[in-house]
Amino acid sequence: MRLCCIGAIGIIAGDFTRWGGLVLFTTLIFGFFVNDSRTYLKQKQFWILSACLLTLHLAVFVVVLSHVVVWKLLWFMVMIVELPVFSRLRERLLFK
Repeated sequence: MRLCCIGAIGIIAGDFTRWGGLVLFTTLIFGFFVNDSRTYLKQKQFWILSACLLTLHLAVFVVVLSHVVVWKLLWFMVMIVELPVFSRLRERLLFK
């Protein structure tokens, strides 16, 4: 009984690190992106772009997190690289 509980807690903690971290860091990244995009908030194209970026972001991370055995919370810092890419896409697509 004790061994089952320890195993279950380990699985729950690992899942929390993966999926909880994904939720936390995705919220932070897109929160910064939307906050930095205040001048575009009334443009339909901005929200379409944001929805596409969010969908792509989640699809990639769901695939990665489903296949990687050990995932450290700190590895989510890779998402910081997405911010300049998102900003560049926003500038190029909304100011043609």
